[in-house]
Amino acid sequence: MSLTYHEFITFMHDNAIINRIPVHGTFSLTPRCNLQCSMCFICNPEVANEELSGDQWLDIMKQARDAGMGFALLTGGEPLLHRDFWQIYTGLRKLGVYITVNSNGTTITPEIADRFQKIPPVRFAISVYGASPEAYEKVTGSAAGYEKLVRGLALLRERGIDFRLRTILSKDTAPDIVNIVNFILSYDVPFGYGNYLMPPVWENGNDPKSKRLSGQEIAEYTKIIRDAVHDYYKSRHIECGCEHGGEHGEAAAQEEQPKDPKLMEFRIRANKIVSKTAFNCNAGLSTFTVGHDGMLKICEIALDTLIDLKQIKFAEGFEQLKAAVDAIKECDECIGCPDKHKCAPCPPRHHLETGSYNKKADYVCEYVRAGVKLME
Repeated sequence: MSLTYHEFITFMHDNAIINRIPVHGTFSLTPRCNLQCSMCFICNPEVANEELSGDQWLDIMKQARDAGMGFALLTGGEPLLHRDFWQIYTGLRKLGVYITVNSNGTTITPEIADRFQKIPPVRFAISVYGASPEAYEKVTGSAAGYEKLVRGLALLRERGIDFRLRTILSKDTAPDIVNIVNFILSYDVPFGYGNYLMPPVWENGNDPKSKRLSGQEIAEYTKIIRDAVHDYYKSRHIECGCEHGGEHGEAAAQEEQPKDPKLMEFRIRANKIVSKTAFNCNAGLSTFTVGHDGMLKICEIALDTLIDLKQIKFAEGFEQLKAAVDAIKECDECIGCPDKHKCAPCPPRHHLETGSYNKKADYVCEYVRAGVKLME
């Protein structure tokens, strides 16, 4: 059977869900960053001494690979700041794992780009916080960061390294959002964005909640973004073909159903398994996250289930993680909600916002309902 890359990825994840294989790992190498984004929930240079060494990371990653991991996301903070980044990256590639790197793009120099050209990742996922030095400084505290971002993207493109760009919708990025849309699309990549600002993981001097837009504002900017995407393609006489306000191009790909009957059977079986959990993602089914300190958790924002991989082996830790996911029940307040299918309730968000998995997150409900009303 000949598969496209998307079909291959989908099959691997569906098979992993059916068999509870930890096929995809997110590794937050460091909470440190060279930017000071106003809405950041994770950056904290004071805990740098807790970061695992390259040897420790590769030990955990090898155990995860042996348990079935085929895909890894290296993130942070800014992962390129980890002192042993290249040891970790090249060692993980030698393990045969497909790697994606999250970055803000400003730390990419010609030397770093050359190293990635020799051993390229599957993709870079790069955040964009403004389409001008002034807008960039408002969000990150660094006007120079904009030029560094542009330089980094040019270096990656010159070397044929694939990347995707996305942004985050906040009070600081909203005024520049149309310019950000045009900036991202000018690189001929899909436009992606997030609209949920998480509470901080720890006290880092930031107050992400103060940078949140209201539910009504998120709904209105979702429409502005959708219109900007369509206007961009229309002005260039390109057929857009998307009717959603999330990630242009990528969302459509994620919804694409397999054409092969055997692959479709796997898709149906996997969807049935996911539907029986409180989650609307693969967390604890086929995916997992490891923090900078070696703590295994359901996902980046699930902070109450922490399993120390410095003390136990990965395989045992993932069994504990599966049990924790299975024990979380669907929020009673979400059951029967008419907008549930448009909201995709997220237990870790519920817990972050309310301190309980069984209470709905009012802020999320607010912007989902505002969006539904606006699109009626």
